[in-house]
Amino acid sequence: MRRHTGRRRQHYALVFAALAWARTLATGSARAADTDAAPAPVTTGEPGPGEAAAPDADAVVENEGFVLPAGVETTPPLSLMGYVDFGFANAGGDGTSFPPGDNRVPADYGVDTFAPAVNSRGDVASIDAGGRATNGFLPRSVNIAGRPSFLLNTVNQDLRYQAPHVMAFVRVQILPRWGGDGAGNQTTVFVEQAFGRVTPLDGRELFVAGGKFDSVFGIEYLDNAAIYRTGITPSLLARYTTGTALGLKAFYRQQIARLWSALSLNVAATDGANFIEALQPPDASLTGLPILSGRLGYELNLPRVQVKLGASGLRGPRNDQFAEEAMLTMFGFEGFRPITVARVTVGLRVDLWASLILKGEYLINQEIDGAPTVDNNVLTTSAVYSW
Repeated sequence: MRRHTGRRRQHYALVFAALAWARTLATGSARAADTDAAPAPVTTGEPGPGEAAAPDADAVVENEGFVLPAGVETTPPLSLMGYVDFGFANAGGDGTSFPPGDNRVPADYGVDTFAPAVNSRGDVASIDAGGRATNGFLPRSVNIAGRPSFLLNTVNQDLRYQAPHVMAFVRVQILPRWGGDGAGNQTTVFVEQAFGRVTPLDGRELFVAGGKFDSVFGIEYLDNAAIYRTGITPSLLARYTTGTALGLKAFYRQQIARLWSALSLNVAATDGANFIEALQPPDASLTGLPILSGRLGYELNLPRVQVKLGASGLRGPRNDQFAEEAMLTMFGFEGFRPITVARVTVGLRVDLWASLILKGEYLINQEIDGAPTVDNNVLTTSAVYSW
């Protein structure tokens, strides 16, 4: 028996290492690159998906009763993470929000075309205006009209490299879509995020990033990806204002440990506003002037309760045209005309094991005043597999 003691120790060490590696992969796939380790006792979700800070080297990692010694590094410098979002959806009517029987040219929205969303990206069932020209922007579409259909909503792959004081992160999303009658399948590849980030000061939550990153306007951008969102579809406001932007960003957070609180400041200078790319192009400046945006936040992080408050603002030239004097200011959101609508979302979510989330939603979209009534309710489901 003694002859095998050393070998058994080696076997145990390999098993323990495998368990630690499995924990690292499970943690990464469960929250991808959003693994900021804030100083105890306060932990938060800021600065958002894809913006991970290096884990505390003195942290003790527990797994299945096994405790690694303090100072052991468990996160590999290079990490591959991702998910597949597979779903089923059925939208009412013809899958659009164009009023039935309205033959005006160009087609009049009448009702928000973003309303019949079917997935976490805010893609709608259809934008088919019956061959009529449309006057303005349109949301992304999965082109299923009012027919029930299975959908491959998103194939997401994340690549993260982490070193002391430096991190690089890339998020690529593949969107298989049917192009419509006679158009066949069309697969689009989106570079959703691609940035480098430095942490210049030890022991401080100060991050400076350059590249294509999440919005700093509002807070729902933290839930953009299907793997992070509690339900399936984003709010109507988020479908407009949680796009990515290209430029420079700085984030600072000051922990107030005695009050279980934190204050944060997020500022950015970018080519365009934080609209989705259907509204404004994010990858080049059409005016030659940056748009400035920022968010001041407060977080209360009790052991069982978390509260987040914040105020956001944005100012700069509109990036959907070329005139520098066409300025855009955002402190909230204003429509083109006053309408009253109601939206009720009923949903169910079940988390199975560490890598599978099942979700179901029914969206009730009601036009109350200022807009015609449209059959645009949506039943949608989603299964998110992560790695």
